Amino acid sequence: MLKNFVKSIIVQWEKLICRIKRIQPLEGSNYGLLCIRKTKYKGETLRLTDNSFLNKGDCIIELHLSNIVLAKGIVAENATVSLDLQIISYMRGELFILGRYLRLQGIDSRIKSIGGVTIHGPGIRRLGFSLYPGKNTLSNSLVFIWMRILRWTFSNPKEAVRLRKRSPRHLEHFYMPISQFIQKYGA
Repeated sequence: MLKNFVKSIIVQWEKLICRIKRIQPLEGSNYGLLCIRKTKYKGETLRLTDNSFLNKGDCIIELHLSNIVLAKGIVAENATVSLDLQIISYMRGELFILGRYLRLQGIDSRIKSIGGVTIHGPGIRRLGFSLYPGKNTLSNSLVFIWMRILRWTFSNPKEAVRLRKRSPRHLEHFYMPISQFIQKYGA
């Protein structure tokens, strides 16, 4: 009962934030799970895996999971997203759609990287992204709390015990140079 109430609040919040921040669903997506936003990088300078640097003010494509799709409980017919590994397999498919779209549409030369924020670091690493630790800031702390609420809200009730026993997760930023992304997912 409480989870359903929280889900309804999350859905309304998500709709508002998507409008304000101009977060768009991925064009051609099979599930609607992945959303994107073109924005400017606001963090400290990072060295990416291709030895280029991501500097404050550089253009990036930010990835977002659609909490609206997660709230529905069904991503594809008869497939619920209750485990991290299930989400990762769906995300991989969505990343291939994004990669092909960017390759066919042509990439804005100002975009240096693609990435986002996660508490699912091991799964994101499997997708080829590099992880960078989140700094201890108020903003990152609030994002971490929000992600923990989302994780609790969308977890399968049978998962709850396993979630509590696991080592605590922490906030991480993930990035991949745009050229590597197109090479990996644009085929």
